[in-house]
Amino acid sequence: MIPLIDSQTRPGDHLKHMRIAADAQFVDNLPMTTKEVLIDIANRLPQNATLADAAYELELSAAILEGIESLDRGEGVPLEEVEKMVPKWVSK
Repeated sequence: MIPLIDSQTRPGDHLKHMRIAADAQFVDNLPMTTKEVLIDIANRLPQNATLADAAYELELSAAILEGIESLDRGEGVPLEEVEKMVPKWVSK
């Protein structure tokens, strides 16, 4: 089961959810229909989750799936190019 946020999660805590992209369970279930993704998210949310929690998880899943599809189309940036960009991002 992929861990989700709950109503106690603070906005700055989103970084700990980035591991969802690498979670074998999530990636192994691809491709999923939109309905399957929605059901999966609903089933993993805790009972006290808010609609905002569900919306966040849905947006995160959509972004991950979009990124995977982009990479499948060959639209990714090679690691070597990203490594050259990082110092510019850090220095700002």
